[in-house]
Amino acid sequence: MRLTGHIRQAVIHRFGDSCACQETNCCGKWVVVNYWATWCPPCQEEIPDLIDFHDQHKDSDAVVLGVNFEDIGTEQLTAFVDSFLISYPVLRSEPLAATPLGTVPGLPTTFIIDPDGIPVARQVGPVTRKQLEDYIEKKQKQRNPG
Repeated sequence: MRLTGHIRQAVIHRFGDSCACQETNCCGKWVVVNYWATWCPPCQEEIPDLIDFHDQHKDSDAVVLGVNFEDIGTEQLTAFVDSFLISYPVLRSEPLAATPLGTVPGLPTTFIIDPDGIPVARQVGPVTRKQLEDYIEKKQKQRNPG
């Protein structure tokens, strides 16, 4: 299953009618989709690693898309994003039993989508920059042996 269309829809919802690939520059890159909420302490703990990962990789091989997964006002969400200096795009979703990427049994939940738009991993619980880099490096070697 390819999910480029879902990502594109979500990004267009957030950024207007612009091409998702132009706005997030995610075409042909790994995409880390992180479902989180402002009230979630483990979510807050992983934000600095997600920022570091996104800032280090956005111009080369990977991007982060945050999906706020709670019923929260726009002003409150904007204030939270600003206070944590979140540099990656943050989208919004109502809490759903299942998302287009799969179930979100707890927060945070992170999905990794390969450069072809295929989901290849899901992590329930916080992730670190190192975990993301190690996983993507391993998968890259499998995709491009030698």
